[in-house]
Amino acid sequence: MIIFLYGKDSYRRQEKRREILSQYKAKNADADMLALDLEEAPEDWKRAGEFLRQQSLFVSSKAVLITGSSEISEDDGFNKKEVKEWISILTSALSLPKTFIIISQESAPKVAFKFLLAEPVLVQEFPRLTGAEMEKFLRTRAKLLRLELQSAAWKFLLRYALSQAESSSAGLQELQKISLASFEQPISLSDVQKILAFNAYDESFAIALQLLRARDVSGRLLALSLLLFRGDEARYTFNLLGSLARGREAVLLAEYDEKIKGGEMDDETSLLGFALGV
Repeated sequence: MIIFLYGKDSYRRQEKRREILSQYKAKNADADMLALDLEEAPEDWKRAGEFLRQQSLFVSSKAVLITGSSEISEDDGFNKKEVKEWISILTSALSLPKTFIIISQESAPKVAFKFLLAEPVLVQEFPRLTGAEMEKFLRTRAKLLRLELQSAAWKFLLRYALSQAESSSAGLQELQKISLASFEQPISLSDVQKILAFNAYDESFAIALQLLRARDVSGRLLALSLLLFRGDEARYTFNLLGSLARGREAVLLAEYDEKIKGGEMDDETSLLGFALGV
């Protein structure tokens, strides 16, 4: 069996990996396990083959935990024979019910590894969360921490999380800090600001509002160019707009987001289309 986890949201991806590993250990207490980080040491791929070929007299199950797998490619300096052997090592596990390979990586698999996206591989993607998805994620975690935030405090925390590269992790870390502060609930914006200094975000926030409020295409394009000129990543700008948009604009951004996730468009093209109103 192969379980393939991938996507930009490393926190949720690794959380899922820990969950799978915990369930596996509970069912296979005596299992043989090997952990390999092929992003840091790609030459270790041969160890996986050696481990899986070894006969075990006292255990009935084996598991290989792999960080990265597509690094074993011709683009990364490996020859065709080595790539073919690595693919054979992975695919051999598909027909072995007591052999588990759990792969976690940020990027989608390269062409030679597209089989990782098809049955019988168990696949789950963890993309960066959008505004609505991030709010749902943080509210669920806040409930577990028994936290209640006022509306303004929620918006402030959400905007901060969406501005960070590791957005879900950043938002959760701030919730944990807020929990330790023992503020009176529902927690106010001023109390959250005691924990979280978030001044760098203000200008991007103001320009994003300017874009959404512009009455003509030229005004929207000017605001978009200002956001990109600031050096903000296109995905960050897209998520920021998604957290602020309402009505038709929120629907339009959601449609663009589906096209991005489906590979039809990229973030930059979607932002331009949104600014043009098409």
